[in-house]
Amino acid sequence: MNKFFVSFAIFIVILTSYGLSATPAGTIIEIKGNAVIQSEQSSEWRKLHLKDRVFVGDVIKTEERTRVKIFLVDESIITIGPKTHFKLDTFSFNPSSNQREANVKLLVGKARFNLQRTFSESSRFNVSTPTAIAGVKGTNFLVWVVSDELTRFFVSEGVISIRNPMLVEEIFLASGFFSEVKQGQAPTQPQIPSPEQMQEFFKGISPAGETGGIEFLLNNIHVNSIFRSIIEQRNTKDILRVLPEPPSPPSAQQ
Repeated sequence: MNKFFVSFAIFIVILTSYGLSATPAGTIIEIKGNAVIQSEQSSEWRKLHLKDRVFVGDVIKTEERTRVKIFLVDESIITIGPKTHFKLDTFSFNPSSNQREANVKLLVGKARFNLQRTFSESSRFNVSTPTAIAGVKGTNFLVWVVSDELTRFFVSEGVISIRNPMLVEEIFLASGFFSEVKQGQAPTQPQIPSPEQMQEFFKGISPAGETGGIEFLLNNIHVNSIFRSIIEQRNTKDILRVLPEPPSPPSAQQ
């Protein structure tokens, strides 16, 4: 009997320690080049592979000529470009109430966000960089952290809000416009990028006309054949939770 209670106590500790960290927020659906990932519970960096799950607190670093796509359980896609340092800081998603709360950090490099699903008014998706914070509800945009002192934003579809966290002034950036935020300064007024600037924005990450969200998953034959089950699991079980099975109770002979 004592053996059972000890086993059950260990299970409770494991269950508690997993918490939200055991809830995958997304899956790697494409990787070209080399990237590493670090979990919140470990200081070890490990090589990132296709089909790896991504959890809250995970940090991804990419090398040169590398591109990584994360398919989130809310049907969004994040494309991480070369020489980029990305962290999924927080993420929660409730399909039944159509609520999403997410915060990601981009310390250097490029990331493209395809957030095409419409969520409730109170839902939030924020992107933080060393010089700026972008607030998003549902759109398609690119963030380029050039350095610790400069971040650039370009919107392909929808509208995002941008501000320097040290200042009050905020601007709204609409489709087809870009802005930049320098250290200690407010965002520049929206501008239309030149063809050369557009090439620089999308260099190494993705063509401007590439589709995103659920359309990418369903229209890409390779990805579709592997990951259609992600949507089915999410619809039947909400967010898939990976937890150990509890120990069986002792038999009468014990």
